[in-house]
Amino acid sequence: MARKEVQAIKPSDIMDNLDTIIDPAVIQAVNEILKEKFRGDSVTILQKEIVSRAIKINPKLTSDILYKNHHLDFEPIFRKAGWSVRYDKPGYNESYEATFEFRSNKK
Repeated sequence: MARKEVQAIKPSDIMDNLDTIIDPAVIQAVNEILKEKFRGDSVTILQKEIVSRAIKINPKLTSDILYKNHHLDFEPIFRKAGWSVRYDKPGYNESYEATFEFRSNKK
């Protein structure tokens, strides 16, 4: 029996294909919220708002699935599309909602 050659995956294979790895409902949720809120400078979106919208779009999703499968690690997709994206979450001994800040890269 011949052995099938298996190549190791490259980091770029993952990063260049995040749009096929991350659930499309998450990207759609972020797009919808950006359309509702962005008006030229910057917009801050609560992480829980993205989660809630993605689940509304695809009811088969749960917050556990989104977090466990890293579907909220979508920043590189939006950076590639021309956004500056900054994620902020509370550290130890802090208590505030996690957010994503989006800014247009066009000056």
